[in-house]
Amino acid sequence: MPHRHLRPLALSCLALALPALAASARAQAAPPPPRRPWRFSTAFAIQDISGNRQLRILQSTLRADRQTPERVNFAFKLEGAYGRSAGQSVERRAGASLRLDWTPRALVSPFLGVDWDYNRILRINSRVNGGAGANFNPVYSDSARVTIALGVVEEYKDIAARGTSPGSITNDTRFHSRLAITRTLRSGVQTELNVKYQPVLHDFAAYLFKADGTLRVALTSKLKWETTYRWWRDSAPAPGVRKDDRMLTTGLQIQW
Repeated sequence: MPHRHLRPLALSCLALALPALAASARAQAAPPPPRRPWRFSTAFAIQDISGNRQLRILQSTLRADRQTPERVNFAFKLEGAYGRSAGQSVERRAGASLRLDWTPRALVSPFLGVDWDYNRILRINSRVNGGAGANFNPVYSDSARVTIALGVVEEYKDIAARGTSPGSITNDTRFHSRLAITRTLRSGVQTELNVKYQPVLHDFAAYLFKADGTLRVALTSKLKWETTYRWWRDSAPAPGVRKDDRMLTTGLQIQW
């Protein structure tokens, strides 16, 4: 083929290739899209509970989070569980938590938190626990976070009557300590550990202890499979209630 025919062909191929190469270069140079500050999720799970009662029940959870680490992190969780056996209701439980962490990227930052619980098995009509303190944040990044929290909380607890055992209402001031570790093992796989210890200020033998470990595995950009093992102890439970309870929860989390 004469060279004069090759030149227009080469120029045509180059003209077609240059826009594609330029678009590819722009895509590689462009920064990733900013992360949305608000995140909402719903979870549906099956629980296996042992301790005061051996049960398998259904649980649902709603979460709302706003992550702006330079200013404030907001976290809200609402959950409930219900189970029946032999035609009778054997489990009714609900809980809610609200937490505000100011400037969480700072080495030391303040926090404010409130928790509410209702648990039929543990004879808790209502437990409200709220207070404030300071976080120590030695590690804060997208792949790993470590937080040690210290503070003081006020607790209101309403114990339900059962049989010949009367109900009671108590108010206590508790010391609050918490360790939280979150780590991304690889893309789409995250682990989380939370340990909380809350003794009464004037009686350290009366304490609440809770530890839970969570594994989250991303199935798609919107779906995650979440498994949590939780153990909690109340050193001074209501009469007829054991000190320890354990719970294994596994289910699907939908982010929207």
